[in-house]
Amino acid sequence: MQELIERIVANVGIDTATASAATGIILKFLVDECPAELADRVIDQVPGAPDLIAAVPKSGNSLGSMFGGLIGGNSGGLLATVTALNQAGLEMGEIDRLAKCYFAFAEEKGGRALVEEILTAVPQLKVIAR
Repeated sequence: MQELIERIVANVGIDTATASAATGIILKFLVDECPAELADRVIDQVPGAPDLIAAVPKSGNSLGSMFGGLIGGNSGGLLATVTALNQAGLEMGEIDRLAKCYFAFAEEKGGRALVEEILTAVPQLKVIAR
């Protein structure tokens, strides 16, 4: 996990605590949105992932979830995740760099096929993963 956090700090320009919080938020989103078997494979690539996910504050019904339902698909989960990342202190440009960094790391550790499985399972991510 430390390798991922250090890479996020360097590439996104945020501090270690924010990078850890953001990683937990992203991992929680993947666990919530991906099929269980795929989520487990993703989690296996990040040592300490369960602790990061457990540290993510619980959220109730959010505007992101309501608007996501209007947009269609599981967009509410993505909007709620972006909101959580904003609340953790990230701006939109940082979220974009974070996503690119995370997907580059996932491809390095798990291979391109894993990333494609994630993007197929959660097509909303295609917008921010490229």
